[in-house]
Amino acid sequence: MRNVDIVEKSLKILGLTSNYSNYEALNFLDCYQNLEIYINSFLDLMSERLFNISDKKEILNIFNELNESNWKEIDSYNYKEDKYYIFLRLKVFLLTVDYETDLKEDHEWLNFFKKKFIEYLDEN
Repeated sequence: MRNVDIVEKSLKILGLTSNYSNYEALNFLDCYQNLEIYINSFLDLMSERLFNISDKKEILNIFNELNESNWKEIDSYNYKEDKYYIFLRLKVFLLTVDYETDLKEDHEWLNFFKKKFIEYLDEN
């Protein structure tokens, strides 16, 4: 099973359907994981943590732990805007579990960060 498949299975267990930005962020990161090793490493780590876990509460705890760790990394990164920083911001959309979010606004912000990430890739 691919790393993305394991994460997607966990999203389904959480009840996050494909209209949530979590799925869109996962699919976007999947497209670029072969270009950027840190994306692949993150998805591998996430899938290892989620492998064979089907308890909703346990999955939610893993997402929350990874999200908290990601925000600490964002804070320590001093908001220096570069490709890696944009990757950290994209991870937020995958890791944040919010059933009452404004889906339209989430997608607008996600599209903004996706576009920025692609711009940085084009520069290199």
